[in-house]
Amino acid sequence: MSETTLLTNYGQYASVNYGGMHTYQQETRLLNRLIVAQRLDRGRIKEVLERLVPRTYRSSTGTNLDRTDAAALLAASPFVVVAGKEGSGAGTAAEALLKEFSEAGRRLERIHIDEEQTGRFTGVDLPAEREVVYLLRLPRHPGLIGPHLADEIRGHAAALADLDAHLIVTTTPDVWQAAGGFVGPYYLEAIPPSGPDVLRHHPFGKAFNVDAVLAHPTVAELLDRGSVADAARFARILEEASGAGEEITVDELVTDALGAYRGWREVLGSWFNDKQNGLRERLFLTAAAMLEGRPAHQVLDLIDGLGKRVNGTPGYRPEGLAAAGLHALKKAIDADENDTLLRFNKPGYAEAALSFLYGDRETRFRTELWNWAVGLPVGRSRQAAQDLGNQIVEMMVKIVLKHNDAAPLYELKRWADEEHLHDVVLRALTATAISDEVGPKVRAQLYDWASTDSTDVKLQWVIARVCAGEMAEAYPRYSLTRLGHLANRRDSSVREEVIKAVEQLWTRPQLRDRTIKSVTAWMGGEPSRRETAWRIAGKLAASEVHPLAVVAEQNGTYGDLVRAFSEALTDQDLLGMAEDFGVATLTSALSSDADRALTTRFFVEVVQHSSGESKRVVRLQRILYTWQPSGEDAAHPDRRELRDHLSELLALADPIIQG
Repeated sequence: MSETTLLTNYGQYASVNYGGMHTYQQETRLLNRLIVAQRLDRGRIKEVLERLVPRTYRSSTGTNLDRTDAAALLAASPFVVVAGKEGSGAGTAAEALLKEFSEAGRRLERIHIDEEQTGRFTGVDLPAEREVVYLLRLPRHPGLIGPHLADEIRGHAAALADLDAHLIVTTTPDVWQAAGGFVGPYYLEAIPPSGPDVLRHHPFGKAFNVDAVLAHPTVAELLDRGSVADAARFARILEEASGAGEEITVDELVTDALGAYRGWREVLGSWFNDKQNGLRERLFLTAAAMLEGRPAHQVLDLIDGLGKRVNGTPGYRPEGLAAAGLHALKKAIDADENDTLLRFNKPGYAEAALSFLYGDRETRFRTELWNWAVGLPVGRSRQAAQDLGNQIVEMMVKIVLKHNDAAPLYELKRWADEEHLHDVVLRALTATAISDEVGPKVRAQLYDWASTDSTDVKLQWVIARVCAGEMAEAYPRYSLTRLGHLANRRDSSVREEVIKAVEQLWTRPQLRDRTIKSVTAWMGGEPSRRETAWRIAGKLAASEVHPLAVVAEQNGTYGDLVRAFSEALTDQDLLGMAEDFGVATLTSALSSDADRALTTRFFVEVVQHSSGESKRVVRLQRILYTWQPSGEDAAHPDRRELRDHLSELLALADPIIQG
């Protein structure tokens, strides 16, 4: 079978799950976990509490507090600091304090530090909205912190207190000290739980004899030396390994779990040093690692294409009957078939094998490996391509995170023309863009793609969707910056995606301030961006929440919108879109007395802005009578009354009439 005939719907095999995460329904587990981990919602807090060992917090006086007491301290104060060493679980210990706020329906929000701004983080311009509870994790390196950050946070707390808002700062003791940190009643040290307690509290501990595992000397040594994060990772591996077979013994379980925990490095090193494992065996191992959980013969069919890519020999040829067949190849890589599906006998071995190769081979091999893998879904049926694409992307993201290298994601550009794979690319870019490991690198790559006009148009569509999704929740300024570049692209379809993206952002109340500020700034930019901004403004003005209602109390943005609208009324290229905005604004004014007063104020100030008032009066009068023609006055007395009222005020504002 050739690579182009791999058309099976592999979703049907998703109920089989040995060794890992390699079937279609399982393929988005990692991506979903990365995305959900950034949300501070009720589901996230519930998951933290279910998997978290009950924590203890030590106050500055040396008193130990349980979670409930520590949460009560936060509820009674505008901020607390939760400190702990790297890997101690201080981050999740801080999230646990949000339980009561979450159950009360309070909005919970992470504060993400802007690494695109140069200099050290000083805490200036921290957000402060009424009844919002914020979580801020400080940078891990003391050199990235301003020396007066703690004082800035303490000063910010006064504003939070007036708004019934709260802030949790999570950090390490050395970073807090570098910030000029104080130790007082609102400083809590998160006491890390023991490794054995982490295992006992993990779901694995409820389904297996965890005490027998803890009695194993190697496990005891590992937990004694490792951090809380290490223990949590080992617990996840134990959970996976224990589900591989019902008859597994404690010794077998520990052996498998330790092997997976260490990435099977010794086993893989010996395997690749064994001269009996020739090119065909190595290709089969590599293909099986990428495609575990798929029919064994179909994995075998794909190794020739892989060989041509990575072997480096232009004359590479399959060896036919002279080469090892499927039975011998399965034995060589320690894999079996389960209902015709290829599975490794070691848990986590697929990821370990690819990670080993990634760290052991030259750059060219890495590039060609992903080039081969990304090419597999191309040209296939929609479902087959999506199933295969999900699996490849899941494995790609694992390697990207493990090696802190975003380069493989660059290969996803090849799927730009495969529109049925756009959602796959969207999830991969979103999950990595908001990840702690490679987030800055991926966001920088998104910036490059968005700001370069030569980027594939369909890839720019995907970037706009990324900037409208979970990334916007975590990094709104970043998202709007990239959308601003896309708003200036030559291709109209890209600008349409930007309009849809901003409309999506507008549905989220917490993003509206930033959104209208950015859109208003675009109104003073290049022609394409200006046009996009005014088309967006027309859409937003016709939505349930008019931009004027958002910027009414923001003198800066409100003034910018007055200026932009006044200039658009005198720009022939923008006049039609400005009229659409004006008509939608008049309709919105009928909603309430407050909206009417706001619209009246806005129209008058637009006339009075700078010079050229008379021309703007004429244009606004035309908008008024387009919105409510005289011939329809009897049918719409409320519209007629508003039109006549505004018409009179505009005339009074006209300098010619005044003269």
